[in-house]
Amino acid sequence: MKMKRLFQNQIFMLLAVIVVLTIVVSLLNPNFFTFTNLKNILVQISVIAIMAVGAGIVIISGGLDISVGSMTSLLAVVGADIIFNGHSVVLAVVVTIGVALGCGLINGILAAKTNVAPFIITLGTMSIFMALSLIIGGGYSLLLSGKFQFLGRGRVLGVHFPTYVTILVYLFFFALLRYTSFGRRIYGMGGSEEVAFLAGINIPLYKILVYCINAMLVCLASLILISRTGSALPTVGLGLELKCIAAAIMGGVALTGGKGSLLGIFLGALLLGVIQNMLNILNLSAHFQSVVLGIVIVAAVTIGQRQQR
Repeated sequence: MKMKRLFQNQIFMLLAVIVVLTIVVSLLNPNFFTFTNLKNILVQISVIAIMAVGAGIVIISGGLDISVGSMTSLLAVVGADIIFNGHSVVLAVVVTIGVALGCGLINGILAAKTNVAPFIITLGTMSIFMALSLIIGGGYSLLLSGKFQFLGRGRVLGVHFPTYVTILVYLFFFALLRYTSFGRRIYGMGGSEEVAFLAGINIPLYKILVYCINAMLVCLASLILISRTGSALPTVGLGLELKCIAAAIMGGVALTGGKGSLLGIFLGALLLGVIQNMLNILNLSAHFQSVVLGIVIVAAVTIGQRQQR
């Protein structure tokens, strides 16, 4: 019975898959299991890992946000456009945070004040955010000309700065969800919104807060993204919503809400990063990588949902 429970544990299974993949790929290519490559994997998953925290919190609360990819594109273009036009980095960061807060408020208020499913709401805002990104960016790549590099390319003691940011994000939200009344209320909302309401929880307020927190994390990830790449395309966020939601679900977050952990979410993001890095090292084509990633995501999410049931 103990062994059966162990193999039904989502976190154990994720760790096992990551270890097995690491061993297999290391045998095929010794360059995989090196300190340099491990550092590269951590910095490569920083954007997805940070966004997965926001996606996980929204799903745990009983919601869903599929607009985060388009929101990433919009925020990246807004920040890059300000820097591209010669304004200060500080102004770009402040304006980007303001736009992110506005996006979060729109999603949160619509989710809190209407009876429309969050999927439909964020499907609509996804289209709006992408359209705004294309309008502002004009379909061109916006170059930062060497400005705003530290957040994405800086290093401290040989470790990339985005890795430190990711660790701090996870530690903060781990404490928030586990040791505060806010975290307990988020889990309560996802478990049963009716029971949470009867317990005195202000459901509309907490829904707005959850979507705003998600938008702030998307903002942070967007700033890291443009700092790493030194540019921004209006379509830079396409597909990120799938990856961050998949990382959360693979990590044990229940689509029905009320269940999930930050450790599981991180391992889900790490598994995606390991697979992506593995495919790059094995020199597989980009199109084939997309096929493999899609199969892995569907399989992992299906298995995770069956275990939860």
